Amino acid sequence: MDVVMKVQVQYQSKLYRPKIQKFVSTLNLTTQDRPNIVTRIFKLNLKQLMSDLKDKKLLGDVLAFEIPDAIEQPQLYECVKNHMMHGLYGHANRKLLCMKDEKCFLDVFQKKLPAEIVVDQDGYLVYRRHNDEKYIEKNHVALDNRYVVSYNPNLLKYQAHLNIEWCNQSTSIKYLFKYINKGYDRITIVLVHVQNDDGTTMQCLDELKHYVDGRYISPCEEVCWIIFSFQLHKRSPIVERLYFHLPSENSIIFEDDDDIDVLLSKPTIKESMFTTWLKLIKQGYTIGRLNWVSPSTRELYYLRMMLVVVKVPTSYEEIHTVNGQLYHSFREDCFAMSFLNDDKEYIGALR
Repeated sequence: MDVVMKVQVQYQSKLYRPKIQKFVSTLNLTTQDRPNIVTRIFKLNLKQLMSDLKDKKLLGDVLAFEIPDAIEQPQLYECVKNHMMHGLYGHANRKLLCMKDEKCFLDVFQKKLPAEIVVDQDGYLVYRRHNDEKYIEKNHVALDNRYVVSYNPNLLKYQAHLNIEWCNQSTSIKYLFKYINKGYDRITIVLVHVQNDDGTTMQCLDELKHYVDGRYISPCEEVCWIIFSFQLHKRSPIVERLYFHLPSENSIIFEDDDDIDVLLSKPTIKESMFTTWLKLIKQGYTIGRLNWVSPSTRELYYLRMMLVVVKVPTSYEEIHTVNGQLYHSFREDCFAMSFLNDDKEYIGALR
């Protein structure tokens, strides 16, 4: 079964908070006054995290779903207690907006306690969680293993919320990539009257009129991150769509009133994405995807067929060369590669 690891990281790690607070306190400031420092620290944490995931391979098969022993693993116990406990819901906290009939309608906590890892009817993994009578008390409420968010002990050194799960469905993977389109952190704002016009304090509200769904963008996210030119999103390895064309048939976009001399001086006239790719194909590593074209396009369709099998071509001539022989059309190339069948067999049968 192919799997992908899901990693959700809380925006700001607490690892460097004491150092940041100590620095800004000498200037009679708070951490909110120096978002540039907070942003740089988070960038360092993120860089180290990616190194741990890709180079040191700290993930492996280590997943935990239970409360660690407070005596044998005191540091891990404190990290799980502070960052990896899901709650409080139900009778413990009825004021949450996601609560309906004393249950969270956005999530499935509290979890069950199955003896083995199973796949439910919707295809999601249900992890094994022992009923070992361990619990963590938060706000005078005892939370057992059913409230533990899955985690990797090796990564809790960042002292942040890192949710790690196995993804065994394409829908789960699509769920991950929707996060890049969700935008920044959101808050819900409800406007209420402190006192009515008649002097009473009874709340007579028009919910449709006073309800505002607002969005909060912090200085760290919107200002400093962009000023420092930090990447908002990154994939490794990169998957890029390759737009190809026949020789001297690259698309040119221009306006009716564009000056012809200025237009012809642009680099995109002489070079295109495809011709540049032919020159730089041996540099770097990128997974490419070819655009689909209809067989009715003839030569362009045959070019696409050749690009699938010709490795590291650096020119159109190399694509035209099959078994050391240079052909003059991509249709002939496909015939030479036995991709197409001609009418010789039928002509011979008729004769």
